Amino acid sequence: MAQHRAGIPGVEGLRGVAAASVSVYHVWLYGAPDGSRASFGPVDTLLWNLQAGVALFFALSGFLLYRPFARAILRNEALPGVRIYLIRRALRILPAYWVVLLLVAVVLEVARTDIATMSVGSLATRPGVLLANMALVQNYSPATALTGIGPAWSLAVEAVFYLALPVLATLAWRRSGAGQGRAARLRTALLPAGLLLLTGLIGKAVAVALARQGVLSGDPWDGSWYAVLALGFWCHADLFTWGMAVAVLHVGMEDDRFGVPAAWPRWAAIGLAGLGAALALLAVRYPVGGKPVFDVLLGPACGVLLGLIVLPRAAERPRSWLARALEWRPVAALGVISYSLFLWNEPVTLWLARHGLSWNGRAGFLANLALVAAVAGAAATATYLGIERPALRAGHASRRSAPSGPLPTADGPKAVGVRNGGVSTMAVLMAATAVSGLILVTAAAHAAGRDRPFRADSPWNTPIPPTAARTPVPGLAALPVGLSSWLDPDASSIPIFTAAATDPLVRVLHNDRTWVMVANGAWRHTGNGAATEAEIRRTATPVFPPHHPYVSQSAERLKLPVRFDKVTVPRGGQFVRAPRGVHPSLNADGHMVVRQPDGRMLETFATVVLSDGTIVCQTFKITDPGGMGDGRQNGVTASMIPVYAGLIRRAEFRAGAIEHAVKIVVPAGLLDTAFVYPALAFDRGARTEQPPYSGTLPMGARLALPADADLERLGLTTAFGRLLARTASSYGFIVVDRGGAGVTLMVEYGPHDPALDRWDQGHSEDLARIFANLSRVEPPSPNGGLPHP
Repeated sequence: MAQHRAGIPGVEGLRGVAAASVSVYHVWLYGAPDGSRASFGPVDTLLWNLQAGVALFFALSGFLLYRPFARAILRNEALPGVRIYLIRRALRILPAYWVVLLLVAVVLEVARTDIATMSVGSLATRPGVLLANMALVQNYSPATALTGIGPAWSLAVEAVFYLALPVLATLAWRRSGAGQGRAARLRTALLPAGLLLLTGLIGKAVAVALARQGVLSGDPWDGSWYAVLALGFWCHADLFTWGMAVAVLHVGMEDDRFGVPAAWPRWAAIGLAGLGAALALLAVRYPVGGKPVFDVLLGPACGVLLGLIVLPRAAERPRSWLARALEWRPVAALGVISYSLFLWNEPVTLWLARHGLSWNGRAGFLANLALVAAVAGAAATATYLGIERPALRAGHASRRSAPSGPLPTADGPKAVGVRNGGVSTMAVLMAATAVSGLILVTAAAHAAGRDRPFRADSPWNTPIPPTAARTPVPGLAALPVGLSSWLDPDASSIPIFTAAATDPLVRVLHNDRTWVMVANGAWRHTGNGAATEAEIRRTATPVFPPHHPYVSQSAERLKLPVRFDKVTVPRGGQFVRAPRGVHPSLNADGHMVVRQPDGRMLETFATVVLSDGTIVCQTFKITDPGGMGDGRQNGVTASMIPVYAGLIRRAEFRAGAIEHAVKIVVPAGLLDTAFVYPALAFDRGARTEQPPYSGTLPMGARLALPADADLERLGLTTAFGRLLARTASSYGFIVVDRGGAGVTLMVEYGPHDPALDRWDQGHSEDLARIFANLSRVEPPSPNGGLPHP
């Protein structure tokens, strides 16, 4: 990102237009809470093309940064000082970028964590990915490509250009000499631009060839090696070319070396319209490996637009109407904060959508646009005033202290000595480091409290108030009680796997027959033969319903809650990371959980895993363990609570402390066709399936020992019983689903532990004593009320 240069009308406004176009594109793409995009018919092509704002930034950087080098070559003067140039580049982009990145990645938790799965979350627990983003090398590995701040992939490309530019300019400068004529000197000045053009076109040709031959995927957004190639400098070098060429023309026209024909603006406008039409056609019919093809036309279009703005002014002609429009004060002001707006717009869009503060549809898009403009604009203004402007002033001070040839001037403080320039530079870098360190310390403290799922104030992690009202539960004391691991750890406990960023990327498909076919033995959860797998694939689809088909507030028909986190599938299908060997629980429900590299949880129901790792299920949901753990998260249980909520985890069992409510499933004979918080639904077949719901306990009910219960008087004989009694007194048990003939406490699947996985007479008797003394803790709001946002 290059900054404004005094004396070039319209450039600052053009930066504002570029930042605004990228912002509108991101709001359209990611602003709706359900993941959809508002359709405006033919206008959708225009909205899609707004991503061209990034290429416009590249052209501006080529123009503004190459001008001083081009001037030195054309005038046979000394080159600008490389050391000062690099210091100014670092001060221009790093302080603001570091601070915004850390705020987004570890405080707001809306960083891109895995682009292939469109995952958003925290990078606090992934220091390697965070450091790669801070160093602007995230583009060079599939595991980190497009992570962090999504559009910051272009900063990584710019960083390479910043390093390459003085090298190329020095080579051209050394080729020039006092004996060269004007034409030869012009060719020499254009040499760096020509080398970058050749580099970019070769990179694009290689990317397209590999994609069309099937060697690489052809999708730059899939987190593969194609993304590393297509989003790297090699495939974007030519986009800087056109701005550099305009810089050479601009300097030549300043020196009256040549001029442009009077009809230039008309020709340029016609050429720009033609390039725009071609780009629109490509956006509609995006070919395999289409991004490089798209960019081949996008680069010259940006160059022509830039030339329309700056060249007439350089030739001392009246300013064009376009340049005058770009100098309008609001547009120019937008240009001033454009870099910070570029950093903030996507994270703000994602944060608002993730927290349900945005809307769907056409009207929703317009409302989202206004809201993001206000929030991101305020954040960008604060970032500019607090970080960017001091850093820019330090860069100007460093420039003025340099003994080598000057870079073009910009608004800033008057001449400052060498000592003050060094102090200013160091002060800004130290301040950025201090702010970054403070954010990291805050993130570390925040992450330290995330050992158990869900927020500290979630119903799972909040102790029961001593004054909570309690009522008895008829029939509970007569039921058998056990652990899911006692029945069969493989069949009944919930398996939770952890995926690394290097694990395979697998597809998730919908098949509404998986539960039935596994239950009747026709299909298996894993290990199906080739013919069976072919049948499973043939009857599967990448499209999922937005709700889980087996949950409902009504036993007669599907009646969904007004507000809940619907199932959304990204464009191109749902992909997740999954280690080899994942498998669901081996009962018909076939639950499975896979923790993604960003910390979010994939949970599936009625799951079949194919031989190539493809996950086929009746329904899935990617839920956030940093949320409330309630039914709004739309987990794959009858209550819509996440399936991993309230599991007895093996590590906490061994540590002797379960500091959260425990999940239980109970017989239909205890359940009523109602729900209370944190549940949001109950079984759709509550009255029609056998046995039907016939009790008084609503889904989501919490059962607990009295607050003043004397645990010694319960007669517990085992450490196991005393541990669960303490949990029952402090946090209780929450009903999340319908089970079999007895009450089952759900245990995480894992390595065999005799204390958890083997029935024991003493453990069984202690559980019976605990549940004989439980009562229902009354909800803090009426039936179905959700007290939390």
